[in-house]
Amino acid sequence: RIHIATADKEVLGPISKNSMVLATVGAAPILDYSTVLILEGVNSGADMRSEPRFLSTAMRYAAMAKGNLIIVERPESPLVNAIIKWNPSLFMKKLYEELREASLPPSSRHAMLKCDVKESDRIFSGLLASMREGRLPSDIKMHNLGDGMISLFFSHKVAESVAKFLYDYQKQRSISGKKPLNLRIDPYLLG
Repeated sequence: RIHIATADKEVLGPISKNSMVLATVGAAPILDYSTVLILEGVNSGADMRSEPRFLSTAMRYAAMAKGNLIIVERPESPLVNAIIKWNPSLFMKKLYEELREASLPPSSRHAMLKCDVKESDRIFSGLLASMREGRLPSDIKMHNLGDGMISLFFSHKVAESVAKFLYDYQKQRSISGKKPLNLRIDPYLLG
């Protein structure tokens, strides 16, 4: 028998030993499998957390394999090596170090503002003026990405003051009848 498990359709009840379970990520029932085949590789996601998420998922399903584990991924992938050695800590330490060197989350914080394209230059200039005037910390790295997107990178030590500034800014926009900005803190995607 073939059982199909998705977010909308769980596999319930006992499953005979000569069965196959096809499942989307997160939907596979927790069972002892003779073989687990993982087709969804790290390249299926292109966000800040796709590699740790893939490693977590692969290790969870690998733990259910009581026989064979087959992963469709590049053989040189450090994620595959972490699973083979059953030691994710070296991979995660290396990944964290790379993100820290690039000043990317989780070693720093990131805020993404989305606004109307027509007002993005004015908002960006206002944020720069707020930095010059000391209302925003001066060590923020700010980028006007175009299409109404403004990106701010800042340290953990100033995160509370940046969040308070952005909250107050949104409140002022609301009071003056302007549409609030779409604000995301530490989003998965940087742009």
